[in-house]
Amino acid sequence: MKYPLLNLLIVLFFAQISFAQVGTNVQDRKEDGRPVKEYSLIIEKNKITLGGITADAMTINGSVPGPVLKFTESDLAIINVTNKMNVETSVHWHGLILPNFYDGVPYLTTPPIAAGSTFQYRIPINQSGTYWYHSHTMLQEQRGVYGSIVIEPKEKTLDYDKEVVIVLSDWTNDKAMKVLRNLKRKNEWYQVKKETAVPLSRVIARGAFGTTN
Repeated sequence: MKYPLLNLLIVLFFAQISFAQVGTNVQDRKEDGRPVKEYSLIIEKNKITLGGITADAMTINGSVPGPVLKFTESDLAIINVTNKMNVETSVHWHGLILPNFYDGVPYLTTPPIAAGSTFQYRIPINQSGTYWYHSHTMLQEQRGVYGSIVIEPKEKTLDYDKEVVIVLSDWTNDKAMKVLRNLKRKNEWYQVKKETAVPLSRVIARGAFGTTN
């Protein structure tokens, strides 16, 4: 093969085009005639207080997690995301079937949202259920860039008195990169801190070394 790298790049390019068409509303991307539901989200760095401790976070409209985005099946979701940070960001709409360009994975499907700029996502809603959205840039999700999505079906299927959206997450004051490094080292540091694992020194001190794997 005379130009192996060039051929490989061409194969990858066409493979990406092929996979991009799977599950992306190919049959129903039309925006005309849909009820429009519009949101504006502002991502910025803020101080938040959790458990009496104030920490640096990345907030959406001033909170962690971000606001619940509510739609009805057949809506046209227009979501304007403004980046007020000094670094680029992104939003991925996890679980939504949508046009590939608005999937929100920077440098793969969607341009990153540059510092000080706004990007508009336009998503024809062709499904119902509960989902979530989050940053796909570096480790920003761990600093607070996430929230929930609720999509009601076109025809009501359940009767209920009240709807409550519960988002389960955790928070650490450690930097996200430090957490990732510790996890990759497989040193059980976080299990030891939470006393869900026993440090080797304690195992030896108690004469239980033979019981460990």
